Amino acid sequence: MVRILFVLLFVCSAFGANLHENVRNLIGDDIYNTNYEKMQGIFSNQNEYMDMYGNLDYQKISETLTAYSFLNLELDYVATMRLNFESDAKSLLLVKIVSQALKNMGYVYFRSVGFDMANGKTRWSVTVASKSIVDSGRLYEALLRNSAFIKNISRTSELEFVYSLDLENAYLLTERLPKSKDEFIKPIEAFFYKIDNKSTLAIQSHRQNNWHPIIKIFDKDLTLIRQIKEDKRTNFVNFELPKNAYYIRISDIYTLENIKHGLIIEIN
Repeated sequence: MVRILFVLLFVCSAFGANLHENVRNLIGDDIYNTNYEKMQGIFSNQNEYMDMYGNLDYQKISETLTAYSFLNLELDYVATMRLNFESDAKSLLLVKIVSQALKNMGYVYFRSVGFDMANGKTRWSVTVASKSIVDSGRLYEALLRNSAFIKNISRTSELEFVYSLDLENAYLLTERLPKSKDEFIKPIEAFFYKIDNKSTLAIQSHRQNNWHPIIKIFDKDLTLIRQIKEDKRTNFVNFELPKNAYYIRISDIYTLENIKHGLIIEIN
């Protein structure tokens, strides 16, 4: 019984240190140290700031800091911020997940400035220009949509952050699978679907198309596992999906104009 109590106290203590360390990184040393006693009181109940998955709830932390006027994200000038994202996941998955999250937050234009793989970890660095610091709460929410989690945030300078991510169960947001078996779907961009637990694919091209198919099938880590490519006009494609298929991209070798009248796509 004593041993169990000791372990629980140790875990809570470790989490508490992580919570306050992250709060310090979000608001800066000066504000945190000046208001140290208040911080201890506000964040005394550690469980209030954990999400249902056992991670820090950065959305709630950010909202709390803002409510107490400790977090001001606005700047007096357009600044270039460096955001570093670290994960154990495969490099392409990290890039795609982060890119999707940033775009969903409104950061359409960001620049890749660094990429590194070492000791089983991948780090991708980007810069964004803005008159406000990136809101960690909004980033947390954006990544959560992909089942991606922020495990820790560290601040290396006023305008540079390092985000440690857990992408073990993460996935890309894709179009919904077509429901109709007789409706030609017209592309705005290449079709991209999540196809886990699916086994067969059938595609019919509209008779007015001039489709030269290129179909790419990826696993969960976005590793290409199969490609179908036909450099001749094709009206119908039908085949079984690999067991580890997770995503599929359907397009034309040359241009989407070749399938502007649409495709009927059945994935079962």
